[in-house]
Amino acid sequence: MFKGYRVILPLLALIMVLSVAGLAACSGEKNGTTTGTTTGTTNTPVVERKANVTGNLVAVRVSKGAYPWELDIKIADAGDVIGYANPLKGKSGQTITAKTLKYMLGFTIGQGVSAVIIEETGKDGTYLVASDING
Repeated sequence: MFKGYRVILPLLALIMVLSVAGLAACSGEKNGTTTGTTTGTTNTPVVERKANVTGNLVAVRVSKGAYPWELDIKIADAGDVIGYANPLKGKSGQTITAKTLKYMLGFTIGQGVSAVIIEETGKDGTYLVASDING
C-alpha cells in the first residue's frame, strides 16, 4: 500500500489554505475598504459623479421605493465637486428630477435651494439623488 499519503495530505491542506487566502486578497478589499463594482459578469469599478447645485424648487412629490421624495430643481448653477466628474456640467437653465431621503414638506415651490446631486446606478437604471439640501 502507498504510504506517501502522510506527505500528500498535509500538502493538499496547505494548498487549499493558500488558495483561500489568495482569493480573499483578490476580493476587492484594500486597507479595510471595499471598492464598489457594478453587477454583471465584469468587475467594472463604479465611477461616482457629483455636482453642487443651486437653483429653484419646481415640484415636490411623494415617491415609492427606497427614496420617499422626488423633487424637480431648475438649475441656476451646477458646480464641480473636487475629485468627482460633474454629471450636470452645462445643464444650467434645465430642470432635473432627483430622489431624496430628506423630508421635503417644509420647502415651498419656487424656493431657492442648494444640494449635492449624486448620479447613482441601481437595478432601475441611472438616477439622480439629492443630499445636503438647504433652502
